[in-house]
Amino acid sequence: RDAFFPPAPVKGAIVRLRDKETQIGDKQAFFEFVTVAFDQRRKKMRTIFKKTRLGCLTLAAMDKRPEELRPEEFVKLVEYF
Repeated sequence: RDAFFPPAPVKGAIVRLRDKETQIGDKQAFFEFVTVAFDQRRKKMRTIFKKTRLGCLTLAAMDKRPEELRPEEFVKLVEYF
């Protein structure tokens, strides 16, 4: 912050992120699935995938929006897809 004139009123920090060890079988299929889900992120998963066999599932994850799902839930849904 002292490298600027006038000094910036903020402080910086370095954050280190680590990958979680989530087992993804087919990465291409996973990323395609997530892309389709986030194309309509304000809709619920059941509505997004209603024309596929996922629309018939009674999983709790199907009643959530994509932005509410954890990565592990996405992995589980891709297995059914």
